[in-house]
Amino acid sequence: MILLDTNIVSAVMSATPPDRVIRWLNGQETTALYVSTITIAEIGYGDTISRPGSISNLP
Repeated sequence: MILLDTNIVSAVMSATPPDRVIRWLNGQETTALYVSTITIAEIGYGDTISRPGSISNLP
């Protein structure tokens, strides 16, 4: 079992994911990769606050 941290998931979701991360992930057994509910919440929160009009983006 490999629990992926938020920084790895975020890197993969970026417009240009780092080759090193992609190579590492491609070398793993997909059935061994897991994401925690904390990571899902952090990614969702980051997506929400980065949207135009978000309260955190107001001047």
